[in-house]
Amino acid sequence: MTAIAEQECQQVETRKARIAAKAERIADLAAERLTDHLQSREKIPASALVPIFGVAVDKLAILSGEPALTINYHHTHSHQHELAAALNAAVARIEQRAKGKVIDASVAGENAAQKEG
Repeated sequence: MTAIAEQECQQVETRKARIAAKAERIADLAAERLTDHLQSREKIPASALVPIFGVAVDKLAILSGEPALTINYHHTHSHQHELAAALNAAVARIEQRAKGKVIDASVAGENAAQKEG
């Protein structure tokens, strides 16, 4: 890296660290005020408590190291002929369902006109 690029990179990292410190302080102050408010005898509407609870639970999970997303990977071993047979069976089921749902619109329209008349 050139000296200028290194300097710019360092400035960005310094700025990010400064913003992160501010965000941490804001979060601390907000959490303290929210805790004080929740512990007071003031009535808090349920519509306000629901998102407070949900966000608190989400943040607790993240801060305690629980994964925000779990991906389960399951590998199966199939032969090409098994996959082709499964695909052909699925296509046959789809075609069979499509055949059962064909409606002749002209006949249906004539029946409706006959009922009205």
